[in-house]
Amino acid sequence: MRMLLVSEGPSDIGDPAGDRVGAVRQLVRRTLGRRWSREVDTGEIHTERLVRLHRRDEEVEAAGYAAKVRQMIRIAESETCTCVAIVVDRDGPRNQHRLGQLREGRDRAERDGLALALRTTIGVAIETMEAWLLADEKAINDVLCPEPPAGACDPEELWGPKNSVQHPKARINLHVRNATKESHDPVSEVAALVRLDLLERRCARGFQPFAEELRARAQ
Repeated sequence: MRMLLVSEGPSDIGDPAGDRVGAVRQLVRRTLGRRWSREVDTGEIHTERLVRLHRRDEEVEAAGYAAKVRQMIRIAESETCTCVAIVVDRDGPRNQHRLGQLREGRDRAERDGLALALRTTIGVAIETMEAWLLADEKAINDVLCPEPPAGACDPEELWGPKNSVQHPKARINLHVRNATKESHDPVSEVAALVRLDLLERRCARGFQPFAEELRARAQ
């Protein structure tokens, strides 16, 4: 396999220096490893960052997301990749159409005759990727040993002010600040321990459909 994994930043997909694996890359390799009953090496998953648009006009933004998906599929074909996975944050209920915008880009690529579109997985984290880590409090406690410990939550319902524990990024950052156990790459290490079955149950609107599509399309 030679996958092009596209997401929004180093906490998701790692960094070029290799200091961070990235939480999404970790979850992708584990999901496929279970599917294929083999170890998926991080070297099989190449990464690109999808630069998000900051425009208010919804029609322009929709066209932009679709165009970027199509562009990423073209890049993957030029690099002889065998599959593509693209994951972004939904960033709040007001962006409920974001998944459809990304899928439109894949549909356009297929209409353009790009064969790799059929092997492209699209996913949206509700509301951010950090919610996928919060789905398993045991993984957080095992990696970080925060005081107070992480408790169970409904991760896809977390959406509040960015500096409050009702925001998934802020809650993960709080656990990292409260850690009593040192971790070089906390989000990747938590992602390496998250129980995938539990993650699919607790993030049934975001991770579960992404994982299901990934198992069907990646090769």
